[in-house]
Amino acid sequence: MKRMICILIASSILSAVAYAGQWQQDETGWRYQNDDGSYKTGWFQDVDGQWYYFNDDSAYMLSSTTTPDGYLVSDTGVWHEGNDSDMEETYGYENKIGLDITMYSYPGGARALGYTLPVYIYHNTKYYSDYSDNIKVSRIALSDDGLPYIAFTGDTAELCFLNIKYRYYFNDGTYVDNEDSVSVFIKNDEEEVVKDLRLMPREIRKSPVSVDIWIDAGSSD
Repeated sequence: MKRMICILIASSILSAVAYAGQWQQDETGWRYQNDDGSYKTGWFQDVDGQWYYFNDDSAYMLSSTTTPDGYLVSDTGVWHEGNDSDMEETYGYENKIGLDITMYSYPGGARALGYTLPVYIYHNTKYYSDYSDNIKVSRIALSDDGLPYIAFTGDTAELCFLNIKYRYYFNDGTYVDNEDSVSVFIKNDEEEVVKDLRLMPREIRKSPVSVDIWIDAGSSD
C-alpha cells in the first residue's frame, strides 16, 4: 500500500496542476468539489501535501477512523505516514482484522444491517484469564449470514472475561463509544467457543460508516 500511496502522490501532484478545486463544509461534514462540479472520492492529496480519504458513496471526508484499505486518519481527516506501520507499537494489539458485515447482533437475534459496513477489530492472540493464560483466539470471521464473531480455544475448564469497546463513526465526522463484556468458558481442550460481536446498541439511531472494536482481557470482579 505504501507504494500505492507514492504512486497516488505523484498522480495527484500532476492532476493538481490541471485544475483547482475547493473544500466545502455542510451540516454533514467536509467534501472537496472539482471545477466540473463533481466531488472527490477515495484518496486525495491537497496543495499542502496532506492526504485525505473521501467516502466512495457519499464523497464526505473520513476522520478519526480507519479507511477501507486499512489506513488511520486523524480527527482532522489527515493520514500521517507511519501511523499504521506496526500494529503492536501503534495500537497496543498484536492483530487487526477488517470485515465487511451485513448483519448485527441485537437483543432477540441477528438483524439485517441494510448495507455493507466495514468493521476493524483489534485483538491479541492470547488472553490472560483469572486462572490461567491459555485462552487463545482461534479465528475472527463472519457467519454464513454475515454476522461477525470471535472464536476461542483453551485448556480444560478455562474461564476468561473480556471487555469489548466499540466506536461507531458517522459521515459528519462524529463518533459514539459503547462498551460490552463477554465471558469465555472452555469446557475441554477440544472445544471452540464462539461469541458474537454484538454491535449497534439500541441507543444509536443513525447509520455508522465504519466501526472499530477493541478486545481486552477483563476481570470477574
